[in-house]
Amino acid sequence: MARQLGNKFSNCIGDFFDPNYIYNRLILGDGANMDGYATPLEMSEAHYYLNLQGKDIGLNELDIDEGVFRRNVTDQSKLIGVIIDSGTPATWLIDQAHDRFRNEGRRTLARLVVEYMGECVYCFCFKGNMTQELLGFPNVICHFSDGADLQVGFNGIFYQHNSSIFCMAVFPSSQLPEEHFRYVTIIGVMAQQNYNVGYDLLAKKLYFQSIDCQLYVD
Repeated sequence: MARQLGNKFSNCIGDFFDPNYIYNRLILGDGANMDGYATPLEMSEAHYYLNLQGKDIGLNELDIDEGVFRRNVTDQSKLIGVIIDSGTPATWLIDQAHDRFRNEGRRTLARLVVEYMGECVYCFCFKGNMTQELLGFPNVICHFSDGADLQVGFNGIFYQHNSSIFCMAVFPSSQLPEEHFRYVTIIGVMAQQNYNVGYDLLAKKLYFQSIDCQLYVD
């Protein structure tokens, strides 16, 4: 997959949910956009690995051992580390990190009524309309090495399940269907909305730039 795309490519995602949004862009080759903050990138088995150092919800730094995000290159029986993936909608966190993320999310939304979903025991859902109930919800900030941050708004963390229930689109990796992936963290495409993400495979760098994708067209 990576070699087919060439040594450089960039992906700008403006709105994952709107089928009429026309400004999402994948650019291949030298015309790809390598702007913004850079962080080291490693590729293995067609996966793109990043060094995630921590996560915040607003001003609250989550108490997560950085070691749970560290890539393990010696145990080939399972993937361990942090992958960025534009083919996976949601974000999946290794369980130790997911537990702390979910607990802080629950504390932040303590005023809301939790809705238990019998068909999905690990889903974390609330009663209400997401756009109304999440006004003022703080950004989730992913801190990567070399000072690159990815700031994710509530529409990258939650989705509207139906007219009266919305859910968190951050799940525990232990629930992934393939056992090989159950110790990995995956940064999905929902979390990449309103960003251009540039991949320079030769320089082994990934670039995050917060931008309105329409600016690449106008």
